[in-house]
Amino acid sequence: MTETIGDQEEREVLNLEYGVDCFELPRFKKYRFQYEKSKECVCASKDDWCEQIIADINEKMDAKRLVSHEEKDEIEKKMKKESDNLLVEVQKVLKKN
Repeated sequence: MTETIGDQEEREVLNLEYGVDCFELPRFKKYRFQYEKSKECVCASKDDWCEQIIADINEKMDAKRLVSHEEKDEIEKKMKKESDNLLVEVQKVLKKN
């Protein structure tokens, strides 16, 4: 399996249900940020979830970590794509009304 499988509990469920084994595969690149399990949250809505992400980003930006040009370009591309997708969604809603 690929991507994030989850914690030990989720892995045990997969093992019991489907008979699959899981293992840790080191990343090719270093993590940009240290993962903090204490910051996990379940949000009531997509808006709350987005606000939580923005707050986390702002906190990390306040840390004034240096960002490489590659990381900057990658982030800008992702933001542009997401912005374009949101614009399309808004246009669809406006056309319906």
